Amino acid sequence: MSPETHFANNQPGKPVMNEPHPPQAHSVSLPRRLDPAEAFFWFLDHVSSMNFAVIAEGAGTLDDDALRAALARAQQEHPLLRAGISTNAEHRLIWVAAPDTPMDYAVMDTGPEWQTPLAEAMVQPFHLNSAPLVRALRLNRDDGHWVVALIFHHSAGDGRSGCRLLAEILVNAARPDHPATPHPG
Repeated sequence: MSPETHFANNQPGKPVMNEPHPPQAHSVSLPRRLDPAEAFFWFLDHVSSMNFAVIAEGAGTLDDDALRAALARAQQEHPLLRAGISTNAEHRLIWVAAPDTPMDYAVMDTGPEWQTPLAEAMVQPFHLNSAPLVRALRLNRDDGHWVVALIFHHSAGDGRSGCRLLAEILVNAARPDHPATPHPG
């Protein structure tokens, strides 16, 4: 990604990306039971999709290999990007480790109307025993602009953590030599 890349609401000539702030540290030990909010969202999702997306819009070069590498790096740095939801012997929902499952990543050429393909991707369910509960989508418009979206199951994140993660991924795609920040949770 070139330094000239502009994201939504950025003005030319102004910095386009800031370093993401590291999240509050907390440890993750898997397997563990879902907390009440995570379980609530899991059950609601079976009635109506509770998935959400965070997006970044840009123009210009966005190296696909660098983006894939940044997604893989994010999975290594964030334990819940290497986890899924399953059930234990008592049929209770639990987070389980899925260390070898890469994040789904799709690239679509959309033309100017990228919102409909994104909306269709957002309602695709995350099934029990699937991992991770985040997918990445790159939508290439025909005018040289692009959209990168992370689609989350709401049990796996919220808007704030999603925006922080997407910013981190884009920084790492733009600067692969950027030092890793430890993320215990």
